[in-house]
Amino acid sequence: MENWSLVHPGLGRFEAYVGWHDELRQIDPSYPEPDEDDSPEALAQTAAAKKADGRLGRLAGRVRPMLGMNEQWQRQGLVITRDGRTISRHRSIGSRKAPMARSLPDGKFTSSSSATKPYFDITADPLGRHLTDIHLKTEDEVVAFEPPEDSPAARRQDAMDASPWKRVVYPLLGGLGKSGWAIVMLLLAPVITEIIATVIAWIVELLAPLVPDIDWPNISLPSIPWPDLPNINWPDIPWPSLPSIPWPDWTPPGWVVWLLDHPKVWFPIVLAVVWGVGARRNAKKSQAKKAEWAKRHEYARLAGAMRELAARETDD
Repeated sequence: MENWSLVHPGLGRFEAYVGWHDELRQIDPSYPEPDEDDSPEALAQTAAAKKADGRLGRLAGRVRPMLGMNEQWQRQGLVITRDGRTISRHRSIGSRKAPMARSLPDGKFTSSSSATKPYFDITADPLGRHLTDIHLKTEDEVVAFEPPEDSPAARRQDAMDASPWKRVVYPLLGGLGKSGWAIVMLLLAPVITEIIATVIAWIVELLAPLVPDIDWPNISLPSIPWPDLPNINWPDIPWPSLPSIPWPDWTPPGWVVWLLDHPKVWFPIVLAVVWGVGARRNAKKSQAKKAEWAKRHEYARLAGAMRELAARETDD
């Protein structure tokens, strides 16, 4: 189980726990039990059925780790606490914005409705296997949780700190994961459209002989003599003539015209760049805010030491 942490000088201590549902119930006893269809018995029967079918079972054994699932086909969940009290609870990890509620009813998951500040900005890898970032966003600050040591998120952060190139590429890859739906639709939409059109044409051709040929009656609608409206002579207003602007005679290159005609090609890339720039900006804001907190803490420690020294000299 992963344990992310953030100590905020004004809001308290936050802990984020990522683990399987049984593990999370050790932290949060009111974490919801599985639904009837998701009970361990039903999941075990599903897993046993998949294992019983030789090749399918072996394929499932390879697919589950890739999707971040255990043998019962469950994903890891997420619990966020504030000073030991659960304030956010999720059935599975994934990229989302979760509100920072003051309290959360027992046995209930956090609503997936749009969150207003302050909220938690949670980011996971495209397949939902592990978290990459958790940010606390308030009205005037963005601060990141500290990932546990030797976790995928910590290794990713170490790689970004060690390489300026990765500091740029990794957020962009995360943006491509965010806009993956657009890329998938770009690649699969023509194929899906062709399949649907073929199926519809086959159904129409199959059902056409079954539809009777109905001789519908010819209905003549009455003609309504609408009155002629009088012509209105509007006054001729002498509008001032605007000076002509000598626009340059420029013909865009062919690749520019092609991109303008195919926005689906570059739109996911633009989304990735925008998300990547935002992620990098949030990381810088978080580092600056934590450096400010550390400076304040050091000033407070020095002030306390000076007061203690002054008190000792006064006693002497």
